[in-house]
This record gives sequence, C-alpha cells and structure tokens, in this order.
Amino acid sequence: MKEFTKITSGCVYQYFNEDGKCVRQKFVGDDIVEFEDENGGRIEPPFDYEYQLFDMVQPVGNGL
Repeated sequence: MKEFTKITSGCVYQYFNEDGKCVRQKFVGDDIVEFEDENGGRIEPPFDYEYQLFDMVQPVGNGL
C-alpha cells in the first residue's frame, strides 16, 4: 500500500462579525475515524502514522 486516507467526522465552527464576514473558523474532530487504502477499501488503522493537526486556513482581510 503506497498511501492511505484517514477520514475524520466532525464539525466546522465558523464565526462571523456584525457585517456578516467570517472572522475565524475551527474544526472539531469527532471520535469517528475511518481509514481507506488508495482504492477506497476500508483498512485497519495503521500503527505508525504521523498525527496531523486539523489546522484550518483562516479568512484573509477580515478587518481584525
């Protein structure tokens, strides 16, 4: 297997100012996680993968 995909369920929180512009956002992951191989087949979680943070790109030019 050359690569695999980690699929994490969760919610995106988006915060807006009084002008209706998004000023920040964050992702909160759930405990529901699935792994797939490069063909989309379900696999068991690999033991030695590097944890990746769920950093989200913040809005640009939000006036803050």
